[in-house]
Parts: sequence; structure tokens; C-alpha cells
Amino acid sequence: AGTMAVGAAVVAPFAVGSAAMGLVGNGGVDSAGSQQLYAYDHPEPDIQAAEQHLLESSPTLTDEKGEYTWRGLWHTSLEEMIEIGGVGTELYFRLLRNLCFCFIYMQCFTLPIVGLSMFGNFAPDTGQELVRTSVGNLGMLYKGGLSASLRY
Repeated sequence: AGTMAVGAAVVAPFAVGSAAMGLVGNGGVDSAGSQQLYAYDHPEPDIQAAEQHLLESSPTLTDEKGEYTWRGLWHTSLEEMIEIGGVGTELYFRLLRNLCFCFIYMQCFTLPIVGLSMFGNFAPDTGQELVRTSVGNLGMLYKGGLSASLRY
């Protein structure tokens, strides 16, 4: 069996037996007619190169020595998001932050009405606690009672 040049590397082929002839791959057929699989079909993983690629392609900072450090999750400003993923990434996180503030404000303004509704007894007792927190429970029934048909 000979060798095959792939890019700048020379790769030695593997001879494949007749049991593996049904495999689909990038192998070739030599002059004797036997199928061959090359080393680039099933390369061994290079963990060090993969970790280096992870650091180079992730949102990291580079110091004077050329070493990578991870950005802090809570210490990365919205303006630095432009460097990481562009304007769209910054706008997404800015929108997310503003929506969080909006929902917190809305919750603060609606909590008093929920609390006041809990003290009412106007909604019919259906066994659901969620009914007691709704605006439909505002108000008090007099002690004589009021039929459900007259409440609406």
C-alpha cells in the first residue's frame, strides 16, 4: 500500500477487509481492487488544538502575553457586547434588560390590587384560589348573601 498526500500532510492508507466493504467513506480502490480507508477518514481528536480553538473563538480577553481569559458573566458591559457579537447581540441584551425592568415595574403596580382583592368575598366560591386574587373579587357581600345570578 502506498501513501497519499492530503494538503501538506502525507497520509498512510488502511487496508479494509471484505467484512467492511459495505462501509461508505472517502476511501479509494488500489490497483489490486481492494478498498482502502485513509487516516483522514477517522482522525484522532487533538484535544489541545480543540481547547485552543475554543479559547480563540469564544468571548475571551487577551492579555499582554497572548493568553486568553474568560470574560466575566456579570462584568461584561452592554457596550462590550458589540465586540463579542456585533450590534444585534447588544440590542438583544439591551431589550432583554429593559423588558425585565418593565415587568418588575408592572408587578409593583399590580401587587396592591391583588392584595386588596384577597380581602374581598364577592367572587363565588369555586374552590380555586386564583379567583380570590382577581379584580372580580373586589367588594364585600352583605351578610344576607346575594345569589350568583344577581352578582353579574
